[in-house]
Amino acid sequence: MKHLFTFLLANSPISYPGNLHTALIEFIKAIPSVQKVNLTVKLSLIIWLFWLLQKSNYKPSLRNLFLLTCALIILIFRLPYTLLPEQNLDESVYIAGTGVLLNDPRIWQSFDCLTVGPLNSYFLSLSYWLFGSVNYTTIRIVGILFCYIPSLICLFFSVKYLYNVRLAYSITALYALFCASLTLFDFTGYSSELIPHLLLSIELLCFSAVLSGRSFRYAYGLCLVAGLMPYAKLQGVLMAGIIVLFLFIEVRKQLSVQKAVALITCGLAPTALLSIYLAVHSLFIDFIYSYLLFNAEYSGSLSDMKWWLVPNLIVDSPDISPFCLSIVLILAIGLASLLIKGVPFQRKLIVYCTLLLAVIWYSVIKPGQSFNHYLVFFFFPFFWSLSIVLGEFLNQTPQRYSLLLITIFSLFAAFTVWPLRTKNTGIEYALHFSYQPDPLVATVQKLARPTDRMSIWGHGNLAHLYCYTSLLPGTRDVFASRQINPSSLQSYFILRYAADLHQNHPRFILEDDRYEPYQIRLETVFPDLNRTYHLQARNGSINIYIRND
Repeated sequence: MKHLFTFLLANSPISYPGNLHTALIEFIKAIPSVQKVNLTVKLSLIIWLFWLLQKSNYKPSLRNLFLLTCALIILIFRLPYTLLPEQNLDESVYIAGTGVLLNDPRIWQSFDCLTVGPLNSYFLSLSYWLFGSVNYTTIRIVGILFCYIPSLICLFFSVKYLYNVRLAYSITALYALFCASLTLFDFTGYSSELIPHLLLSIELLCFSAVLSGRSFRYAYGLCLVAGLMPYAKLQGVLMAGIIVLFLFIEVRKQLSVQKAVALITCGLAPTALLSIYLAVHSLFIDFIYSYLLFNAEYSGSLSDMKWWLVPNLIVDSPDISPFCLSIVLILAIGLASLLIKGVPFQRKLIVYCTLLLAVIWYSVIKPGQSFNHYLVFFFFPFFWSLSIVLGEFLNQTPQRYSLLLITIFSLFAAFTVWPLRTKNTGIEYALHFSYQPDPLVATVQKLARPTDRMSIWGHGNLAHLYCYTSLLPGTRDVFASRQINPSSLQSYFILRYAADLHQNHPRFILEDDRYEPYQIRLETVFPDLNRTYHLQARNGSINIYIRND
C-alpha cells in the first residue's frame, strides 16, 4: 500500500495556491462589477428560497429543488472565503498531515494528528482525489460539500420524521441561511469540528427516525456512527454517547438479547478495526501516548472550568451571535408558552434537547480554550432543538403556523442580508491577489526538490511553511511544541521525534531559536545536527539547516 501511494504521488500532493484557487480567482476577476453581481445573486437566491417556502406542493421534485437551493445558498455565499490565506494555524497542520497520509497512510506511524482523530486526515484526502491537490481552498470546499451540506439534508429529514414536511422546509431554510452567513475566520477556515458535526447530524437523524417509529436499522446506524466519534475527535465522545443513551431509553422495550448485542457490536466495530490495525503495526503505545494521554492532558482540569465561555464565544462571533440569540429567545419563549398553557406536549423531547445542549456546553468549556470554532458542535443540535420546540408549540397553535414561520424566516434573512451591505472580503482578496513567497519560503523553495522533506523545530505558527513550500514533514509531528515545552509526556515525544529524524533524514530542518529557559533545544534532542547538517541561511529567528549530501 505504501509503495502504491508513493508511486501515485511522485510529487507532493500539497500545492499553493493550487489550480482550483487560481481558476476561481481568474473567474472572479473576469466578472464585471463582480461585487454587484455577487450581491444580486445572493439576494435572488434568498428571494427564491422564500418563494419555495410558500409553495403548498411538497412533491419530491419540489423537495429536491428546495434542498438544491439551500445547498447552493451555502456554497455560493461561502465560496469566496475559501480563497483567503491561512485562517487558523490548524488548517496548515491538517494540510501537512494529509499530505503525508497520501504518501503513507499509516496513522501514528507516518503522521500524527495531535488532538484530532485520524478520520480528519483521511477525510481531507478527498481534496486531493477530487481537486488534484491539498491546500486551503480545497479543504474548505470539501468541508462545505461533505459536512455542511449533508448536515442540512440530515436536518430536513430529521424534522420531517419528527413532525411534518412543512416544518422541515422552514427549519432547513433557517439552517441554510445560518450556514451561509458564517464569515468569522474560525468558521470560514476548515476546522476539526466539522466531522464530529457531521456525525452528530447523522446520529440525530437516526434518532429522529427511531423516535418516529421507523425501521430499527436506524438504531444500528446510530450506534455505528457514534462508534466513529472517538476517531474523529475525542471531545465529541460525550455528545455521541448521550444520544446513544437516549436511543437505549427509547428502544428498551423492543430490545432482545440479539438486538442489544448487535447494537453494541455496531458501536464497537470501529474500535475493533482500529485495534487490529494497531496490533498489526505495533502502534498501541503510540496510540495511547500520542492520542489518548495527550488528549487527556490537553483537556484541562475540572477545577478551572470557564462556565461562561460559551456565551463569551458567541458574543465574540458577530456573524452568528444574532442567530444564536434569536434561537435562544425562541426556545425560551416557546417552552415557557407550553408550560404556562399547561397543554400536553412531548416533554421527553425537551429533556433530550436540554441534556444534549448541556453536554455540548460542558464539552466545549472542558479544554479551557477560547476557540470560536468549538461552537460548531452546537450548530446542528441548536436547530434540531429549535425544530422540536417549534414543532410542539405549533402542534398546539396550528393557526399561527404561517405567521410565525414567516416572521422567523424574515428575521434570519435580515441577519443574512445585513452584512451584504459591505464588500465581500473574499472577493476583494481575489481581485487584488498576487502571490509572492516571503523570503523564508523563497529560500527553501530555491534549494528544494519535489521529493524533499522538511522538519520544523518550532511551534504551530510555522506550520504554514509546509503549505507554501509544498514540502512534506520529515517527522510525525508537524511542529515540535510537544517536544520543546515541558509536560508529563515530553520524554515520549522527544524520543519519537529523534527517531523520526534518524529514520527519515529530512533534507531541511527549520529551527526557531527563540527559546525560553525552560524549553528544550534542538541540539539536545538531535546531537548529530552539526555533523549531518549545515546552517544554510537564517531568516529572522529561523535557522535553515540543510542535510550534508
